[in-house]
Amino acid sequence: AHTINYLLEKSRIVTCAKNERVYHAFYLLTKGRDAAKFGLKKVNEYKSTFAGKCIAREDADDTEDFLEVEKALEIIGMSVEEREEVWKTVGGCLVAQNIELASIDADSTCVQPSTREALEHASRLWGVAADKLEREFLSTTTTVRGETFTMKLRLAVAIDMRDSLCKHVYEKLFQALVTRINDSTDVEGDYTNSSIG
Repeated sequence: AHTINYLLEKSRIVTCAKNERVYHAFYLLTKGRDAAKFGLKKVNEYKSTFAGKCIAREDADDTEDFLEVEKALEIIGMSVEEREEVWKTVGGCLVAQNIELASIDADSTCVQPSTREALEHASRLWGVAADKLEREFLSTTTTVRGETFTMKLRLAVAIDMRDSLCKHVYEKLFQALVTRINDSTDVEGDYTNSSIG
């Protein structure tokens, strides 16, 4: 079998409509066995998972589903350490959404002091320095004719930068998992060129 990443709705990584949920991985992580290990709070304390005001599903148990996903990751050959990195990446996306930004003036932005803990937490989960992550949210660097310029970002652009980084990280993780699944389902031999969606 071969899986193709046809359409990952990236907006659902950061928000959703009322009575809907963002991607299940975020709920599984906050309600799963390893939530405390990663320093996570309750699911309703995160901006993205509470966006739709729907933190539980009647047809499923997020705690049990976490264990099912863990087993599936084990089946495709992921080590304990690799699985932990997957969950830390998901957790970083979740926590980064709680980093609130504010205008300093018309042309620059800062991290709200009350959410610096979220910045530091996300940086630990992602394995990057907090000051570097903060710079990524608040400024952009451009090189023109060999000269490098750093420009501060306005609030709306900084918020887009934070959200875009979360979307990009999640998308790269998703694609890496699809590749890993394909590696485990790739077998030699004849097959018919059929598809299922």
